[in-house]
Amino acid sequence: MSSEPRGRVPLRSLLFVPGSRTDWLPKAEAAGADAVILDLEDAVPDDGKAAALDAVTRAVDRATSRMRLFVRVNALDRAAGWQAADELRAVARPGLYGIVLPKVSHADDVRAADRMLAWCERHHGLPDGHFALVPLLETARGLREAYAIGRAADRVAHLGALTGPGGDVERAVGYRWSADGDETRDLRARVLLDARAADCPHP
Repeated sequence: MSSEPRGRVPLRSLLFVPGSRTDWLPKAEAAGADAVILDLEDAVPDDGKAAALDAVTRAVDRATSRMRLFVRVNALDRAAGWQAADELRAVARPGLYGIVLPKVSHADDVRAADRMLAWCERHHGLPDGHFALVPLLETARGLREAYAIGRAADRVAHLGALTGPGGDVERAVGYRWSADGDETRDLRARVLLDARAADCPHP
C-alpha cells in the first residue's frame, strides 16, 4: 500500500465530460464543480476511444491547479484486455488529480490500479500517493465488497455508489429507481458504513 494521500478534500460535485470533448473543459471549469471527470468509458464509442485518449492526455498536460481533474478509464477486467491499463499509464501524469475506476468488483482491481499508479508516480518524479483513486461500486459484488475495496489502497480517499437512475447498479441489483430513493436506502447506508470503517476520509 502507498503512503497516506496528500491534500485530499471532500468533493461535493463531480462533472462528467466526454473524453472526446475536451474542448468543453473551460465551460466545465466555469460551472464551478469541485472536480471534472474526463470520461473514456461510457461516454466514448469503441471506435473513438483511441482518439479520445490522445485528446485526454493532451488535456491533462495542459491542466491547471485551479480545477481537480480526474479521468475515468475503462474497467480493468474488460474483455479488451489491457486497454484500461494502457489508458491509466497514458493519463497518469502531473496534471492529473486522480483516476476513476469503473465496475470495481473486488479489492484486487484496486490493488492492480494502485501498483500501476505508484509506477507512474515514480516515473514522473511525483510523491507517493499523488494520484487519488476512486473505485466505482457498480456491481452487486462490488457493493458487497465495499469494505475490502476501501481498505485495498491508501490512495482510495473517495468511495461511493448508486449515482443515479438507469445506472449499472440498478440493473445489477434489480430494483426500480424512485424519486424518494427508498429502494437504495439500505444499500447507501451499508456503503457509507463500509467506507467509514475502511477509513476512507471522503465517502
